Amino acid sequence: MYCNGIEFLNIISSQLNYLFIVESQYRELYRFINSTSLSVVSLSSSKVLENPKQDERSTLLKFIFDLPMLSELYLDTFYLKFLGEAPIVPTRAPNIRNCLRHIMLSIDLTDLAQISYALLFIQCFFNLQMLQIWVHDTCNSAEDVLNYLEAPHNFGRPLPNLKQIVIRWFNGSKPELLLIKLLFAATPSLVRMSIKKERNFSSIQERNITTELMRYPRASPKAELIYL
Repeated sequence: MYCNGIEFLNIISSQLNYLFIVESQYRELYRFINSTSLSVVSLSSSKVLENPKQDERSTLLKFIFDLPMLSELYLDTFYLKFLGEAPIVPTRAPNIRNCLRHIMLSIDLTDLAQISYALLFIQCFFNLQMLQIWVHDTCNSAEDVLNYLEAPHNFGRPLPNLKQIVIRWFNGSKPELLLIKLLFAATPSLVRMSIKKERNFSSIQERNITTELMRYPRASPKAELIYL
C-alpha cells in the first residue's frame, strides 16, 4: 500500500495466496513475481498511469493469465484504462479458464476503451461464475459509448457459467441500463442479477427504472432481478 517511489515489486514465494496492490503502480508484475499459488489478486490505484508502453501492458496481462490457481481478480478503473487504451486480450488462457470464478471490475462508463476492453476481457474466462461491477458515470453519455452498448455483437461468446452479477453504485443512467441489458442477454445460466443503488430516486424515476429493467429479455429463464 502507498509504496511511492518504488518502481519494481519482486516477490518469490511458492506459498503466497493473496496479493493486494493499493495506490502503487507496478506495470511489469510478470517479470518480477514468481508466486504460482496466488489465488486472489487485487490491483487498484487512483493515479493515472503515465506514458505506458506496449510491453508493459503485455507483461501485466501475462501475469494475470499465467497464474494457474487464480480464482478471484479485482481490477479498478485505472488499470482497466491502462489495458484498454491498447486492447490486448489473449484468445487462449487454458490455465486461468479452469480456476477463475470471480471477477470484480470498476468501470468508467464514459470511457469507451474501458467498456469495450472489460466486455472482451470477461469473455476470456469460460468458467466465470460471479461478476461484480462498480459503475462510474458522470451522466455525460457520449454517443460512441451508447452506440457501442446498443450493438448486439458485443458478446461474441456468451458467458455460459456465470450465475451471479452484482452492479454497484447504480445511478440509473442510460449506459448503466444498456450494460445490464447486454449482461442479461449473454448469460444463459444466470440465477441472480443484483443492482445496488448509489442514491435515492424520486418515485417517478424509480418506477421508470424498474419498468425498464423488468422488460429486458433474459437468456436465462431462472434469472432473478434484485433491485436494492
